[in-house]
Amino acid sequence: MKNLCATSNQDQLECLVKNGCIDVICSFLDEDISSVLLSHIVDALDSLLYHGREIQQEKNIGENPYGVYLEEKRYLEKLESIINKNNSISNDLILRIDELIHKILRV
Repeated sequence: MKNLCATSNQDQLECLVKNGCIDVICSFLDEDISSVLLSHIVDALDSLLYHGREIQQEKNIGENPYGVYLEEKRYLEKLESIINKNNSISNDLILRIDELIHKILRV
């Protein structure tokens, strides 16, 4: 997941997003998720947000389209729920998730 999002070009990522990759990635978000998988998901979403920011700037639109989608689909709530209910998540990963949530809300 992480490498796919980090190494894809803008056109490839737009195609992946149009074909539902955000929903597939976020379908793994569960309160019992392993820290390793959660870390990969956070990295992938962070990479997607980076590319969404490029789209935002390129098209001169007010919001990151991928951030808006994550918020509309309530994936932020899932991330917050995981933070609150999964005791096996490291503080470092909690901070990364918190940063990701704030990136989405700021866009």
